[in-house]
Amino acid sequence: MIALDEAQWQPLATALRNEAQEYAWLLSLLEQQQKGILEQNYAEFPELTHSIDEQLRTTAEKRNNREMLAQELRLQNGLDEQATLRSLIELIEGPVRGMFEELLNELRSLTERLQNRSRQNKLMLARANEISRELLSYLQPTQSQTTYTQRGYLAFKTNSRSTSLSVKA
Repeated sequence: MIALDEAQWQPLATALRNEAQEYAWLLSLLEQQQKGILEQNYAEFPELTHSIDEQLRTTAEKRNNREMLAQELRLQNGLDEQATLRSLIELIEGPVRGMFEELLNELRSLTERLQNRSRQNKLMLARANEISRELLSYLQPTQSQTTYTQRGYLAFKTNSRSTSLSVKA
């Protein structure tokens, strides 16, 4: 079996740490979003949504960087390009392998927490949206209409104004 030396695995370790850090920051933003939903503090949503979108892009960049590094290592070491990251880590000997396994476990845990938090936020926003729509139709039954904006956001239109609430989490 071919073993990876430190010069080969060190960039991958750094990439995994960076990716985990960005996932943790994204989770923090989603937790802020959930707190805002629960406290009905919607004034900060546009800025927070922008921050989440930016963090999603940054996280994707870090993940892509890590995937490129892993792909280079696979090719350099004669592994199938479809080989998993775990199979690549098996080429690392000694206690360093444990560090990689823990980094992968942390990434898996963070992604599961992100998916759960995102799903919860989406459901809470959808419910808030539904309540707002019901309230508007109750207050102005003939003057309100539900539509979608060009970006996919749900919008409530009345004769006097249009209000949009994002149901994307």
